[in-house]
Amino acid sequence: MGGRTVWDILLLLAVVGSAVAAAYGTARFLQGPPASPMVRVAALPAPVRPPPPPVCPVPRASREWIEESLQWLADQFGLEAARRDLALPMAEFYPDPYTVNWRVLRTLMRRICPVMGVDPWFVVLVLSDMTSAKPSELHPGRPTAGRYTPLWDFSLVQIDRGSAADPLVAAAVIAHELGHVRLIGEGRLTVARKDHERLADLVTIYLGMGLFTAGGGCTRNPHAPTTMHLGYLTCAEHGYALACLARLRKEHDPVWAEHLPPVARSSFRKSTDYLDHRHGRLDSTLPEQHSRRSEQLPRDGC
Repeated sequence: MGGRTVWDILLLLAVVGSAVAAAYGTARFLQGPPASPMVRVAALPAPVRPPPPPVCPVPRASREWIEESLQWLADQFGLEAARRDLALPMAEFYPDPYTVNWRVLRTLMRRICPVMGVDPWFVVLVLSDMTSAKPSELHPGRPTAGRYTPLWDFSLVQIDRGSAADPLVAAAVIAHELGHVRLIGEGRLTVARKDHERLADLVTIYLGMGLFTAGGGCTRNPHAPTTMHLGYLTCAEHGYALACLARLRKEHDPVWAEHLPPVARSSFRKSTDYLDHRHGRLDSTLPEQHSRRSEQLPRDGC
């Protein structure tokens, strides 16, 4: 009797255990297999967007005019003219002491003439009051800071006394008028060409006086409204033209760019990045025959 009771208890426990195991297995089946760290999908990082391409700081029309005009100047004066040492707007370039009188300005002009390729003996300099002179018809409202007049085999260059108060502006005005000597006086173009004033600024850049005309061009004219500046190129256009010149000179980060006024320097940096993006970074250490691309001015910017 007692043995049967023990066996009955054992049998009962076996049945209960089987039922519990079956119930546990059913619950695990419904829950599914445990998650394995090997099959977990890690969160992907957010995609990194590439930076936007550099943008040219001057409008398309200005950019194309600068590139085409620099190419024309290269045809007129040769590549070597653009690769000579640039004149730097430092204190030693100006007569010391600097005062507004004919002798001082004549001395300043004689220092600018070799840079521009002009014989000073054939240039007659006149210092006069031109604040009431008639503004240019192509640039209404712009006071006249200087004037070029052909005079037989000579060139008459007038400089406004008020503009000459700043030696940097005086140098820029003289260089601009000597640009007329190189372009009009030598028969390369006539005043009938509508952009002859802008070309007179651009040729100063090509021949080595560009740091002065950029500095003078970004200086507010004291006789004009606050938005009017001297010169016929904007500060941004000076920067882009000088960046093209640096590429033609095979200089990627020239020291002379530090002499530019802030706005023109900013345009120069942006223009350099833009030209590098469009035409490839220029390596100034490459030999002369490395590629004909560096011999050419950038064309068809965008």
